[in-house]
Amino acid sequence: MIRQTSLMAYRDILPELASRYKEYLSSLQAIGKPSTDREVCSHACHNDPNYFRPRRNELVKMGLIVECEKRECSVSHKTSLTWWFA
Repeated sequence: MIRQTSLMAYRDILPELASRYKEYLSSLQAIGKPSTDREVCSHACHNDPNYFRPRRNELVKMGLIVECEKRECSVSHKTSLTWWFA
C-alpha cells in the first residue's frame, strides 16, 4: 500500500516529470503493488524492458522509487527485483 505522504508527493511533482517518467509511475501505481520492470512494461503495452529501465534508474536516484524484493516475475517467470514508491 502506498503511504499517503508518498502519494501526495508523487502528485505534487508529476506535472514536472518527463512523459516516460510519468508513464512508468502511472503504470506502477495502476498495478498497485511492487512490480518488476517487465510487469511495468507489460502494463504499459511495451515489449522491451529497456524502454523504461534508464528512467527507472533515474527515478531511484531522485528518491521516488526504491528496490523492494526479489520474486518471480509474472511476465518472464524469472527471479527479478521489484520496485515501489519510496
